Amino acid sequence: MQSHGSNTSILQSLQDMENFDHLEAVYSDQDLTGALPLPIVDSPWQPKWWPQKYKWCPSFQQVSRTLAFILIAIVTWFILYITLGDTVLPPKGRIFQIVFLSVSAMLAGWLISITNLPALIGNLFIGALFQNCGVVDLDESFAEINKFLRGVALIVILVRAGLGLDSVALRRLKFDITKLGILPWITESLVLGGLAYYFLKMSWTYSLAFGFALSAISPAVTVPSLLRLKAKGYGIYKGVPTLLMAVTALTDVFSIVGFAIVQSFIFSYGTPTDIIIKLPVCLIGGVGFGLLWGFICSYCPDSQDSMATPLRVLLTLAGGVISVFGSTAVGFAGAGPLGCVVAPFISSLKWRKQGWPVGDNPVSKCFKFLWAIFEPVLFAITGAQIKLYQLQGNVILIGAGILLVGIIARTIVTIVSGIGSVFSLKEKIFCSMAMSTKATVQAALAPVLMGLISDHKSKEYQYAENIMMICILSIIVTTPPLAIYMDVFGTKFLKRDVIPEDVR
Repeated sequence: MQSHGSNTSILQSLQDMENFDHLEAVYSDQDLTGALPLPIVDSPWQPKWWPQKYKWCPSFQQVSRTLAFILIAIVTWFILYITLGDTVLPPKGRIFQIVFLSVSAMLAGWLISITNLPALIGNLFIGALFQNCGVVDLDESFAEINKFLRGVALIVILVRAGLGLDSVALRRLKFDITKLGILPWITESLVLGGLAYYFLKMSWTYSLAFGFALSAISPAVTVPSLLRLKAKGYGIYKGVPTLLMAVTALTDVFSIVGFAIVQSFIFSYGTPTDIIIKLPVCLIGGVGFGLLWGFICSYCPDSQDSMATPLRVLLTLAGGVISVFGSTAVGFAGAGPLGCVVAPFISSLKWRKQGWPVGDNPVSKCFKFLWAIFEPVLFAITGAQIKLYQLQGNVILIGAGILLVGIIARTIVTIVSGIGSVFSLKEKIFCSMAMSTKATVQAALAPVLMGLISDHKSKEYQYAENIMMICILSIIVTTPPLAIYMDVFGTKFLKRDVIPEDVR
């Protein structure tokens, strides 16, 4: 009897251990918030009556997400009306016009995205259409609102760039990034600035600002196309998608920081010595603030805290606001963008050691959501700056020529500097064209100088207006054809190294 009892006890213990192992396997998949893992499904749920056979028909998930944004906009409008009054009333209330334009741009962007083109094309088109048809009138009274919205959009862009920088990839591809990314970017910036100085008759400071603004690569166009190619297995062995995404993030940071430094020179009223001293102060101050805030966000709050994700999102956003708006307020605008990138980059390095992957952690996903809100706002406002009756034909033609020469110069330098690398001629041509897309940074920087000049009859204001017109032209001219080019020729110029299990 005792032996039977011992056997029963042993069997019970083994069963308990098996149950414990099962529970441990289940709970080991929990995320930081402690929620149970969601069931794995093959495809998102949608009602039975929703069309499933036609590829051109949007998914229920896309439509429901758009409706959620619309409902949020309506509720936000109602709250603003209660608190602010007539400024949110149609048709001339300033906040109403901004909200109406943004929601319309979001819908237009969604329609454009069905064709696999970037949504920003629809955002930009709606802004220009509504402004020139009189649906909205974003006059000078909107200057402060537009400036604030552009500033927040710029912060989101920079934070996402910092969070997406992979230190491992940067170290592995550092020479290729320099040869195929940094050198072509420097060349295009200087060529664009030199051509603007001679043909548009702008001062050297405005010409440099023009070169930095126009040479930036658009992540909104480049990154989605690269991710689609990577998912299909193209260019993985040589790391083409990783290289281009790293180059996009780095050169955008350099463009924004360079533009901000030149901007601080333009609006500096000190002595030449003060202006020269400002450059290292901006660089050291920006990096120093970024390092300090990055370490703060790394350890505060603790990674095991159930509130870690929302607190880290708020702290990261607060750091960006302090860096960009604070540096401008104290007269060192060049330091702000640099600190805004360094801080999330340092944070992501620490978070990676704590189990959060770079570019795919909860903070990155939250800022991706914020960009989904601010992208249509930014591009709609930028499109509304296009006033057809103010366009100057000679400036547009000269700007188109300058843009074309800049792209050709970048292509040549990319091909020449890539001699001796592992990349073939077709791959280098693809890289150079992929790095010629213009959109996101141009939309953020184009109207900045105009908003800082009070005398609209001065030659400086004319310079700033020319910069804005050509930046908008670059978005219209490069975005649609290069987005199509990357999808079509990416499969022809890049080698398919991996055949994925499921290519949708």
